[in-house]
Amino acid sequence: FTSSQRERQKGGQYLTEKSEGEPITMVDMTRAAIQQITKEMRQYQSPALNDKLYLHFKGWKKIDECLGDYSGVRALWLRG
Repeated sequence: FTSSQRERQKGGQYLTEKSEGEPITMVDMTRAAIQQITKEMRQYQSPALNDKLYLHFKGWKKIDECLGDYSGVRALWLRG
C-alpha cells in the first residue's frame, strides 16, 4: 500500500481507502470466485482447459492454492 492508503480489517475482509476516500474491499481468492470470473470472461468452465486466467485488479488478499486446479494455465494475469 502507498502512504496515501490505509488498511483496516473488518469482518474477515480488508478495507483500504485511497487518498480520495473511496473504499476498496480485498477479497479471498476462492474456487467459486475464479469460476465466476472465468464465466464472465467466457472462458472454459473446466479449470484444466483454460490456458489464460485474467484475475488482475480484483483486490485479492493473497494468491491461494485453489489455482492448482488450473493446471493448463500458461499465462496468469494478477496485476494490482
